Amino acid sequence: MTEERCIRFGPNGFELWTHQSSLTHLLALRVRRLNAYLADHRALRRSVTLMATVLALIVLPAIVGAVAMASGGSGASDSSTIDALSWTNIRDKRGVALSDYAFITNNGSVIRPDHTIVSLLLKLECTGYLIIVILAIWLIGYTLSFEWMDAVAGLLTAAAQNFALNIATTEVRALGVCIGGFIVAIALTRGFTSRATTQTLTIMANAVLGVLVLPNPLGETFSSHGLLAQARNLALAVSAGLHGSSGRSTSAMIPALQTELADAFASRPLKMWNFGHSIPDDSPCGIAWSTGIRTGSSDSVKDNLRRCGDLSAVAHADSPSVAQIGTGALLIVTSTLLLALAVYMAAKVVGAALDTVYHAFKIIFALAFGGYIPGPTQTTLIHGIVGGLVAAGKMSAFTLGVSIYTFILIGIFDSARGHEMKASFLASIVVLAALSQARRFSAALDRSNDEITKRIAAMLSHSNGRSEMIPSPSGVSPMMRWTAAMTAMNAFNSSPAAAWMLGRRLGPLNPRSRIRQAAENNTMRLAASGQLLEWHAEQVAVRRILDLRMLEKANDNGGMASDIGRAFAWDALGDHEADYKGKIGAMVRAGVPDSVISRIATVAAVTRATTDSNPFEFRPRVVAQAALSAASENGRRTGPWAGQFRGWAVVTADNFANNTPDPAIGSVTDQRLLNRARNAWKSGVMLDEALAPQEWENASIDTLKNMGKELSVEYRERVRAWAESSEENARRGINDDPEDRRMLAEALHMLDQSRVFENVTDELPNDPWPGSRVGVKPPGSLSEAEPVP
Repeated sequence: MTEERCIRFGPNGFELWTHQSSLTHLLALRVRRLNAYLADHRALRRSVTLMATVLALIVLPAIVGAVAMASGGSGASDSSTIDALSWTNIRDKRGVALSDYAFITNNGSVIRPDHTIVSLLLKLECTGYLIIVILAIWLIGYTLSFEWMDAVAGLLTAAAQNFALNIATTEVRALGVCIGGFIVAIALTRGFTSRATTQTLTIMANAVLGVLVLPNPLGETFSSHGLLAQARNLALAVSAGLHGSSGRSTSAMIPALQTELADAFASRPLKMWNFGHSIPDDSPCGIAWSTGIRTGSSDSVKDNLRRCGDLSAVAHADSPSVAQIGTGALLIVTSTLLLALAVYMAAKVVGAALDTVYHAFKIIFALAFGGYIPGPTQTTLIHGIVGGLVAAGKMSAFTLGVSIYTFILIGIFDSARGHEMKASFLASIVVLAALSQARRFSAALDRSNDEITKRIAAMLSHSNGRSEMIPSPSGVSPMMRWTAAMTAMNAFNSSPAAAWMLGRRLGPLNPRSRIRQAAENNTMRLAASGQLLEWHAEQVAVRRILDLRMLEKANDNGGMASDIGRAFAWDALGDHEADYKGKIGAMVRAGVPDSVISRIATVAAVTRATTDSNPFEFRPRVVAQAALSAASENGRRTGPWAGQFRGWAVVTADNFANNTPDPAIGSVTDQRLLNRARNAWKSGVMLDEALAPQEWENASIDTLKNMGKELSVEYRERVRAWAESSEENARRGINDDPEDRRMLAEALHMLDQSRVFENVTDELPNDPWPGSRVGVKPPGSLSEAEPVP
């Protein structure tokens, strides 16, 4: 498991998010991102595709060769045997196993490290090349020998007999006959005598076939004289004639074919690659090479070639070069194409045989029940019979195709002795053509199966000289079949029967139908119990009260059309403990634009974030100071934000004045001291300079409370005057008015006087503004779960 960290917006604002991911999930994510990136960069995508192709055709076989060399025991010799493929027993004309082949070269030394590296790469390429060729030749022989069919015949025959025994009961067949007879009777009643006669004969023929086939359904398929066996014998007989061995048995023909392929694709190209020229198999040097290969020693091969006089081959083997690596890459490409052809042809042969078995199981069902009922079920019987015959023919055709293309490839190499590289290139072209033609041939056979089925079904359903075509399942276009299937599925999903059958859910095939049905059931239970109606009534009452209080507060301060009135509306909602969603809903219902609501919430959040959190200061004054500081920076500017900052400054000033403690009722205050304080803030003199410290200490708490109250009220009036004047000038298009600047300066002066008053009285015994006042909430504060917009 690994951790992914990122920044996301959560309930408390921006926060660090940590996510646990598995390596598989991360790898899949990286692959998807890489695919999306390559899709947007065509040149890079082509380069990556080319590199992947080179990796698959050259590097991968070299890796396979390295694994094979590591797993093969080398003993005292320097040439390894591919023990993992020795069981294939693929041999050349001289009887040497292809798994014993090796690349004869100079292993290098300390003096020539370049030879060591090149020889190692050549041996790895050779081992990978031989693995591909051996597998391809063995697969072709195994396909033509039909040993795979003998391995599955017994199991499939037993399965078919068991299936027929369970389904082809007397009751099931009687039911089919009754339904078919009823349809025939309807045709006679309507006057379709010809159609009724044809249907009756078809029912009788189905009964006779059922008696003959159902006791051993696959007996005519896998028996020695059955359908697949006859198709196999026909293809092998033609193949034997093509290879000039018509008198041979299958067991003798297949090894001979594999021997010819081994000489064509392994022995001759390897000698040309290794020694730079062709060495005939029957020549003294060819015999010497085979003898040396059997010993498993490179030195023995070189000595034998030296004794037979082929000094050029010895010199070429002792001088490995990078050019030989390129030659090996070309041979690997050729061998890979041969393996692709062998795999495709083998898959087609095996698939055709299994298609025959599939159609046989369809025939079992049709003979037991469906064949007695005229219409689509009888068409299924016809489709199964025709499909089985076509599949057998396809198996025979592809078996013959393997033999024909093998004969062509062997002929190319036989006619190009001494030019094996040219033959390898031509063989690659032939293999590509064979793959393309095989795909087209397979598609044509599939289409013929459907066409034959439709024609036979039309002949059986003729009536009064008219031909009524009964389309087979594949007789229509794929789009029509898809549309019909989707229509039927939609009808079933919408029916009450589907809802009752699949757990009493409406639309049971829809995504999350179970969860949606559970939610609907809970809603219905709440509605039946009356709780849902009570909850709805409570919500309506809460909204009505919130709207009423919001509009009252806004109308007292300019209405919902002014910035000050909207700010007071937002603050009133907070006073009634409305959450964030409740505030937005109330403002929207009042007709406030979304952009204005967002700015009001942002200004309130900014004020809260910039408010000093000192617990020993009077909280309403600190909030008012933060709001006016923000408004003084933004309120003098043009644009939509200025009005919201000015309005929020008025709200905080009003809260400051309302939350300032009042003197006790009937208390006696020192009017002389109050008059001196009033004269000081009106004349611009700070309070700490106007009054002596002894006067502050001797003042009563009611006198100080009265002084603080007048300060906060005076501050509120001056802030409101500045905000209303600025808003009016903004409507008229007047910006940066000198009178507005003067009123803002007076408001800031009163705020400074309030700060000085709090600092002077903070440590007095008669402190009128305690720092941590219980129950005093900053105006417009948001709940803890409320995100900052």
